[in-house]
Amino acid sequence: MSKIDPIYAAIQKYREASAQLVALGEERDAEQESRLLKAMADAAREFAVTVPTTPAGAVDAVRFLCECYEEDDTILDTYLSEGRDVICREAFFASLHKAMEEWFIAARAAA
Repeated sequence: MSKIDPIYAAIQKYREASAQLVALGEERDAEQESRLLKAMADAAREFAVTVPTTPAGAVDAVRFLCECYEEDDTILDTYLSEGRDVICREAFFASLHKAMEEWFIAARAAA
């Protein structure tokens, strides 16, 4: 039995944080908004660094990004760390690259 790809948990975490922020609507106070924006940023960072373990997970991660950007949610424009040196976009593409390398290495070994 195979394990569930961890990218799905990362996607769900971001969706939940985003939904909580939307649910507050116009009545939110600054403290609530700040807490939820931090949760969204943390979830974006987790998503960006999570290496998909299945081809389906990688495809769904890209689909999720497309959905975000269609809704003007710039999830990967978050800085990866407080040092503001790397944005999540760079980490996400590195994660995809790592996943693909691992799959190709496994495919060559199996052949």
